[in-house]
Amino acid sequence: KLLLRTYTGVFTEFVTIYEDSLALKAHVKTEVIIEYLKRLNTLGIIRYLPQKKTPVIIFTEERLDVKNLRISRENYKDRKDRYTKRINEVIRYTTENNHCRSSMLLEYFGEKDARRCGQCDVCMRNEELDLSIYEYDYAVEEIREILADKKLTVGILVDSLSLPEAKAIKVIRWMLDNNGLVLEGDQTLRWKQKK
Repeated sequence: KLLLRTYTGVFTEFVTIYEDSLALKAHVKTEVIIEYLKRLNTLGIIRYLPQKKTPVIIFTEERLDVKNLRISRENYKDRKDRYTKRINEVIRYTTENNHCRSSMLLEYFGEKDARRCGQCDVCMRNEELDLSIYEYDYAVEEIREILADKKLTVGILVDSLSLPEAKAIKVIRWMLDNNGLVLEGDQTLRWKQKK
């Protein structure tokens, strides 16, 4: 009667009960309440799971045994490919020196066309160039397109860019220092970035 009056739905679904509270209402010790609940459990009237200090998970469906668990070759390959892609993105995040860290994180989580934050280490280094974020991004994209399938000398590359010569040289120097461009032995530049 005490259970029914205190906890609604106790006979239709699992309900969290407080043995101390029941003991106070019944004017008995908590141990007595626990014994009664255990006795009701053994009689099959209720299902009582005593409180534990560690978390408890109740599986509503039977778990498959490892020997009965089958993953098709296609699903396995798909999972492996997605895992490899995620690992490569983490490596790219830590090694990339030309793209804003914040925008890379946003792109990773599906937000396209994320703007530069202006506060990460890459953006702060870009500010040293005395260029706006948009000028720098435009210059890098222009260099990437020009060097996509060929190598050029510094002079020809500078002449190919739409930036003024002084700013173009700053961007090229910065990209060389931060592994965006590679200077070959024949003094030509090639694109190193993978986008």
